[in-house]
Amino acid sequence: MSDHFPHPYTLELAQHWITQGQIEFGGEHWAITLDDVAVGGCGLHPGTGRFACEVEVGYWLGRAYWGRGVATEIVRVLTERAFAMPGVVRVFAGVHADNRASMRVLERNGFAREGLLRKNRSKAGRAIDSVIYAKIAA
Repeated sequence: MSDHFPHPYTLELAQHWITQGQIEFGGEHWAITLDDVAVGGCGLHPGTGRFACEVEVGYWLGRAYWGRGVATEIVRVLTERAFAMPGVVRVFAGVHADNRASMRVLERNGFAREGLLRKNRSKAGRAIDSVIYAKIAA
């Protein structure tokens, strides 16, 4: 998670998200649930203007739910939904450079590594590298 996502994530922030949505993020966002328990979140952020042909996908899971195939399935569904949008030919995701598990999730869904962006994200107040993965419509 980057500094774009509030940390610490307080009960008040969660209640705001549930009742009013997180409109300042833009795009579409959903909770990820298993057995009626919220275990994470995901979303799509369509590009605009000259970037209208692409959609960014994002997802996160609570640590207790890692390694169960949940993220892989979520990325599959998000990717299908993104490609169903008119004019979309590219779906992409940025991953923290040290997040190998998230890279594998994207690779399992047919995403290819496009490049390394050096020091382009803030996490815990420090600049970190990220890797861009993308999938192009067939």
